Parts: sequence; C-alpha cells; structure tokens
Amino acid sequence: MAVVLVLGGISLFLAILEIRGNERDVHRNAAQLIGERLSGDLIHQIDSLQALARTPLMWTALTDSVGREAYLKPYLADRQSGEPALALALLDYRGRLVTGEAPVERLSELMQEAVGQVLRTQVARFDVLGGTNPELLVSFPIRFPYTKDVIGILFGRLDLQRMLQRAALGVSTEHGISLLGSDGAVLLRTAGPDAKHYFPEYFRLQHPEFPAAYALQLEFYSVEDSFLAPIAKRIAIYVIVGLALAIIVTWLSRRLASTITTRLDALAAASRRTLNGEEFNIPPDDSLDEIGVLNRTLRMAIAAYQQANANLEQLAHSLQESEERYRQSFEVNTAVKLIIDLETQQIVDANRAAVDYYGYPREQLLSMHISDINTLSKDEVATEIQTANRSEQQYFNFRHRLATGEIRDVEVYSGPATVGVHRYLYSIIHDVTERNRIKAELEHHREHLEELVEARTLDLSIAKEAAESANRAKSTFLANMSHELRTPMNAIIGLTHLLTRNSTDPGQRDKLGKITDSANHLLQLLNEVLDLSKIDAERLTLERTPFTVGSLCRNLESLVGDKAQTKQLVLRSEIAPSLRRLELLGDPLRLQQVLLNLVGNAIKFTERGSVTLAVQLISETEHNAHLKFSVRDTGIGISDETLKRIFDPFEQADGSTTRKYGGTGLGLSICQRLIRLMGGEVEVSSTLGAGSTFSFALRFEKADGDSASSPEARAEAALEVETRLCIQYSDARILVAEDDWVNQQVAMELLGETLGLTVDLASNGREAVEMASQDPYALILMDMQMPEMDGLEATRAIRRIPRYKDVPILAMTANAFTDDAASCLAAGMNDYIGKPVDPDVLFSTMLRWLEKSSTPLNT
Repeated sequence: MAVVLVLGGISLFLAILEIRGNERDVHRNAAQLIGERLSGDLIHQIDSLQALARTPLMWTALTDSVGREAYLKPYLADRQSGEPALALALLDYRGRLVTGEAPVERLSELMQEAVGQVLRTQVARFDVLGGTNPELLVSFPIRFPYTKDVIGILFGRLDLQRMLQRAALGVSTEHGISLLGSDGAVLLRTAGPDAKHYFPEYFRLQHPEFPAAYALQLEFYSVEDSFLAPIAKRIAIYVIVGLALAIIVTWLSRRLASTITTRLDALAAASRRTLNGEEFNIPPDDSLDEIGVLNRTLRMAIAAYQQANANLEQLAHSLQESEERYRQSFEVNTAVKLIIDLETQQIVDANRAAVDYYGYPREQLLSMHISDINTLSKDEVATEIQTANRSEQQYFNFRHRLATGEIRDVEVYSGPATVGVHRYLYSIIHDVTERNRIKAELEHHREHLEELVEARTLDLSIAKEAAESANRAKSTFLANMSHELRTPMNAIIGLTHLLTRNSTDPGQRDKLGKITDSANHLLQLLNEVLDLSKIDAERLTLERTPFTVGSLCRNLESLVGDKAQTKQLVLRSEIAPSLRRLELLGDPLRLQQVLLNLVGNAIKFTERGSVTLAVQLISETEHNAHLKFSVRDTGIGISDETLKRIFDPFEQADGSTTRKYGGTGLGLSICQRLIRLMGGEVEVSSTLGAGSTFSFALRFEKADGDSASSPEARAEAALEVETRLCIQYSDARILVAEDDWVNQQVAMELLGETLGLTVDLASNGREAVEMASQDPYALILMDMQMPEMDGLEATRAIRRIPRYKDVPILAMTANAFTDDAASCLAAGMNDYIGKPVDPDVLFSTMLRWLEKSSTPLNT
C-alpha cells in the first residue's frame, strides 16, 4: 500500500508538474501570439504613418489648398472610417492645424512640445500617454523633397485600448491581459484591478527601426487558479475511492496528463506554424475544457489578425491610388505647368506636357532658369516674377523659346506658393501664337471699319448738333409765342374780371361770362400745346398742395355740367362719402386737367345716355391712399385699330372727328404723360358703338388735418388778403413796369381803384430804373420782356441802388417754361407771378412780400 501511495503521490506530483508546465507553455504561446499581433499592429500603423509622411501627398497638402481639399481630406476621412484606432492631424512648421482631427485640450501642450522637438532634431518622436484612455502619440517630420527642410508634422494618435481589444479578440474571461509601461505601471487591463494573476507570461513590444521609441510589455495570465482546481478534484477522488484506486488514479492521471499535453503541444505547434507565416491550419476543438476554449480563442485571434492585415493592405493600396491621382493631376494634364524658385528663378518641376512642349529632356529642363526660355532680359524677367509674387498681376503675355529655337507667343497664369520658408511660382502656360496671328488679321480688317465708323460718327455728330439747335430754337419760339399770346389774354381776362366785378346788369354779366369762357378755352388750348412741349423737354414740375376728392369733383361738375345738360346727358358720380372728405397731397390742377379732358371727351362723343365719374379706394394706410379714377360713357366707342394710337399726339378716332367734334388731338396724349409723371398709367377699354371706359390709379400722401381747405375758406382768405392790403398798405407806392397799354390799364384798376394803392407806370425797363432812382417805392412789379431794357437787366440795375437792396421786386411774365423763375431769382427778383394774372394770387403775393420788407404804412 505504501508503495502504491508513494507511486500515487509520485504520479500525482509528476502530473502536477506536467500540468503546471503545460499551463505556462500555453500562456507563453498565447502571450507571444497576442503580443506579436499587437506589436505587429503597432509596427504597421507606425510604418504606415512614416510612409504617409514621406509621400508627396503630405508636402503638397501643405503648399496646395486645392490638392489638400481634393485628395488629402477624402483620404484622411476614408482612413479614419476604416481605422478607428488611429487619429491623424497635419500641422505646419508653426504647429498650426492644417487638416485632420483637432487635438483635445490635454494634448495641445504636448503637441506643441513635439512639434518643437521634431523641427529641431528632424527625427520622429514617440510618447506614451496614460490615463483613462492610454494612447501612443507618434510625430513624424514632413520634408520638402527639393530642399529636405522640415515643413510640417504628421501627428498620429494610436488608441492603445482599441488596439489591445482588437489583439485580444476571442480571449475568454478566464484569462486576463495587461499592458505595462516602461516603469511597470499598468496602462490597460482586461480583468478587474482585484483579479488574481496565475501563471503570468510577458511579451516585450518594440519597433525594429525604433527600438527605444516606446517600452511596453504585454502580460497574459489566468484569473482563476487552474492549478489547484484539478489537484482538489484528484485529492477528493483519492479520498473517496481509497487506496484501492491508487493505481487506477495513477494511470488515469498519467493518461489525462498525456491527453492534455498532446492537445496543448498540437495547439502550440499549430500556433507557431501560423506565426511563421504558414497556412492557418489550427484544427477546431469544440470541447468545453480550457484547451478547447484556448483553441477557439487562438483561432478567433488569428482570424482577426489576418483580417487586420487585409485591411492594412487595402489602406496601403488606397494611399497608393491617391498618390497616383494627385501625380496625374500634375503630370497627365495637357496644360503646360512649371514650378519656379522665386529666389533663384530655376525651374524646379515641370509636367510631361511642359517637357513635350519645350522639347528639352526633363533633366535638362529642370536644370534651366526661366530666363533661358523667356525672350525678355534677366532683369525684365525678375521684375515680372516679383509682380506675380506680390499678386499685383496674375496674367502675363510672354514669348518663349523652344528647344528648336522657335519663338512662340504664350499666355502665362502665375501665382505664388509658399512651402516652409521657400517661395515658388506656380505657372500655367498656354500657346496663343495662332490666336495672335488671327487677331492681327482682324486688326488689319478693323482699321478700314474704323474709318467708316469715324465718318458715320461725324455725320451723327453734325445731325445731333442740328437737332440740339432746333430744340433750342423751339424753346425760344415757345417762350416768345407764350409771351405774345398770354399778354393779350392777360388783358382780356383782367378787363373782363374788372367789368364783371363792377357790372350789375344780368345781360352784361352773361355776355362777360361768355367772353371769360371763350378766353379760358383759348387759354386751355395754349396750355395744352405748352404742356406737351414742357413734358417733351422734361421741364414740367408737379405741385404738391392739399385738396379733397369732393372739391375736385365739384369743380369738375361745375365746369362740364352745362355741356352735359345741353346734350340731355346724365352726368353721374360714383364716390363714397368718406372718399369725398379724404384730404390728400398732390397736384389738383393737373389732376383736374386730366379728369376734365376725359369727362369732356366723354360728353363730346356721347349723343345719348350717360357719363359716369367713379373714384374707388384700392388700398389705404396711415399715410397713403391708393385711388382708382374711371370715366365711363355710352358714346360712339373706339375701334381696336384706333386704340393702338389713341394716346399719340395730334391723333383722334378718325379724320372726320376733327370736323364734327373739333379738338386738337393733344388732350389724351397730355393726359397719359401727366398721369405717368404722377406714377400711373391711363388704360382704356372700349366697344365700338357701345361706349368707352378710361381709368388710371394713383397713390397719394394724406394731408394733415389743417392742410386742406374748402373753396369757401379760400374765398374768405382771398377777401381777407384784399382787406388787409386796403387797410394796412393804402399809402404804399407801387411801381409797375409793363409795356402793353391794356395790361397797364388792368394793373391801374386792380391796384389803384380796387385796393386804393398809389401806382406809377413805366413803359420799359429803362424808365423803371430812372423812376426808381428818383422816388422810393414799397414794391415793384416787373414785366420780363420789354423794349430798350428787359426786366432782368432793369432789376439788376435797381438792385445797385442802395435803398432798393431789400425792396420786393416781383416778376410778371408770360414765358412758357417755369425754369425762367431761376433766371428771375438770379437777377435779384423775389418772386414769380405768371400771366394771365390771377388777382387773388397777385394780392396774396404782394401782401406776403410787403409784410416781409417793412412794417405796415397805415395801421
């Protein structure tokens, strides 16, 4: 029995030693496999970063924003999505982020330190950063290939936690993996901080090219006591079965140990073959023991390792394709491209199209200076290069010399580019020799065309001068005609006003009223001709005075009511009461002129039926009102053909209307132009034989409550003005300069008999100056056109008399254009009164200026 116990004990001891050795071998192989996979992943990522830093994609991205946007950013985005454990950032030589993922705040200071060291030493730097998310920070210098200067930093952040998780893929929870730093401190662990460590095995991680770059160790261990558990089971079996089963236990122990070691040896051998690069041939083991779990774990880890290698190969292929695409954008492009050193003027790079165009071998072309192919002198070339460098000009015309000696005309588009501390000129060259030849031929043909154009221009200039001369003659003619026509009209209207004022015989007043109507009709015809001329000359000025729609319509009805009644027509008005009281700002005289013309035409061309004036409110705000005016009739109507020319000057419906209905044919043309000046458009719709409708819409400002006044109020105001003149200025002495004897008589009766003022008459400007120099006058009324000396010259002479410095001088003129008011004011006159003179306007103007010039003479 003792022998059995001894043998059993020895067998148990040997089994324990064998289990312990096999467990350590498995842990050692697992640590080596996972460590080599993690190390390989690190080596691959570092090598990829180093290769990426050496590619043209990096240094061109620091100098070419277009290439960076077109190639680098998509590549970084694609690589970031395919490799989440890696974050890239491209920094320039000042440490500023060019593209990529911006660093977190805790890395900013470390990145700046790394930039400084790499720029100083020009070698790569590695930093292991601990914390909750340990990272390996890698900084590679980016060199410009032509000068070997460091112009930027490629900064990569390797997420050690992600990489460890990827390397430990498939490891069961019975095992733990820790990543240790150079000081032995734990950076990462897959098991909890209180987990036990059984059979720990270690693997050192290092890069073959940078052995001292980072000092990391991988620790692989069991978190459960895989050594005591089998021993406890065996002791229990020995106790229960007893000594009788000692031999069987010994045999079973040996057999079990042999089975375990055989499977572990097979697994270790297959793992070594896989690590040596042979075909993945670890046989599957679906058993539930630790060896089966380890088998499955290794299979999953190796599969993940192979997938990672495949992904890395795909990324390398993508990087190569990106580099080829970028190179093609420079090399394969058909445009000739050169890169020139600004300091030495040497050609540092040229694409294939440039080599083919100039005819030099690439090596020879890159050894030449730009002045070797430019026909300008070296100093001239240097001046043009500096102009392009300062971006003062980017487009140039040069002549370049080819290898054959041929001189070609070229267009050059150049712009500066900075790489580190070096500055270059990026130029694109286009051959324009053929285009310049064609252009020269066109210039030759254009010379003859220019001669024809010059001759035609001379003819047009002569015609233009003749037209301007005719226009000036027309203006002068209209001014003279206005004066000659308005002067007798002033006498007719003035004398009729005086006779009507003094007559009490109804028959005489009726005849005087007809004379007044005839005179006003003639005046209206004169005004239509003058209005048309003013509008054509753009010299018509619209007034801005208060009025009401109701007063406008009442005046209109009083003027045309008798005509409508005579023809037995119904004259209607469709206006809301609120609109009649609406107070507006505008030119009521011009608006009344338009409506009077439209309503007058409607009455003229309507034999029976009605004529309707309608005013509608389109919209209203606090300060504005938009109104639509319409005039409808049941007259003869207008044909479609006539509607096309109805608003042309001197046009009527047909030739017979001139004889049957009369008129000048100017009314509608003037109406359309006046409404356009007011911001509207006259529209017409008509049916031949059924009637017509003329309408227009205008927008008016609303007048203040105190701005508008009724006709009764205006009449009261005129009476008050006349009364004040009679009372306050009865002793005032007035000088009237007027050459027409009838107008002299009208002035004497209006001012002397009506107002009781003392009036002296001067027949021309010279007499007015002599009388003013002899006697003092409170106010002077000055005609504009007089013999011997006109009103303007007389006014200037009177103003030179000291006591007439502030005496009011008021112009009275019948000239056509109101622009003459500026001439009056410039000559020294105070105000302007048009002929025929309205007595109310004359009295109010005189009172205003008498009050301004002095205190009342009689109170």
